[in-house]
Amino acid sequence: MKIDILTFSKENNFGANLQCYALSKVLTDMGHVVEILDLQLPKPKYSFPGNITLAIGNYIHQSFRKEFFPMFSKQYNAADYSNKEVFHADLYIVGSDQVWNVDITKRGLAKAYFFDFLPEGVKRISYAASFGVQAWSKTPYDEVIKDSLKKFSSISVRELSGVNICNDTFDVKAETVLDPTLLLENYDEITGIGDSKNNGELICYKFVNSEKFFNVCRHIANELNLKPVLLNQNRPRNGFIFRPFVTMKTWLDSLKNSSFVITDSFHCMVFAILFNRQFIALPSHPGRVERLVSLLSKLGLKNRLYMNIEDIYSNDEWKSTIEYKDVFSKLNKERADSVSFLKNAINK
Repeated sequence: MKIDILTFSKENNFGANLQCYALSKVLTDMGHVVEILDLQLPKPKYSFPGNITLAIGNYIHQSFRKEFFPMFSKQYNAADYSNKEVFHADLYIVGSDQVWNVDITKRGLAKAYFFDFLPEGVKRISYAASFGVQAWSKTPYDEVIKDSLKKFSSISVRELSGVNICNDTFDVKAETVLDPTLLLENYDEITGIGDSKNNGELICYKFVNSEKFFNVCRHIANELNLKPVLLNQNRPRNGFIFRPFVTMKTWLDSLKNSSFVITDSFHCMVFAILFNRQFIALPSHPGRVERLVSLLSKLGLKNRLYMNIEDIYSNDEWKSTIEYKDVFSKLNKERADSVSFLKNAINK
């Protein structure tokens, strides 16, 4: 079957690129021919130093996409999609990532990520699409979104809150599945074959930084006798190993071989779990915490979530060792259910 994927596919973001890679690989391994719809979010304007950073990031991430992504389809043009004849795939899949978060896609693209541009009768599903919020706020696109979702043959979302939004706001049924990064048992194709190592590093990977965050990283490093590493930060900090502008392999290897991870990133947390690392999830946006809560609850790891930095000092449960045998028993069941949904949705 020819399948086209619509997702965030050219962002300078490790998680976005890895979820796209994972879904396309799962589908390819099933025997399907996969392409990615080349619909991209507009790039913000940066200062001169910001443009230099952007250019380096573009080179690093484009190198990864060139090696590991399937081809990009040019059939969809965001400026003019009046030619309906170009949509010739057997199935269109939207997801994963926050493709249904209109705060991200609102720049004229919110409706497109619900496949409003596809002709009638074209088969479409979602896989692990995320609204990125716990509750829906009314938008000018609500009616279009509702009409578009009713044309989906199967809908899956990443969080339970997404099931509720689909049901309560858009009157469609959905079920939860795992993020596609969790469907793959290993990432040896990228990292190379080899066991994980505890190299004595505390990996600190956070989108929203503060002095409080750096201080708590130093605290954990001191308590556990680890070397704190700022992963993919472009500004050095006193007391930290500085590891800027890393490739995808280096990013994954840093997590794979770490002794402990502290992060606000959903996908960084995912790979800490896949690599059997000890970790803390420390969200930066309370309104977007559902994706963390949903996964950690399924895997019996909710005690690794800290809503406030101050709680880390008073609650040292993070020092306890995660029993990954129990975690993977739950993960394997969720993985089987998610793959089953995907296969059934494709063949429906």
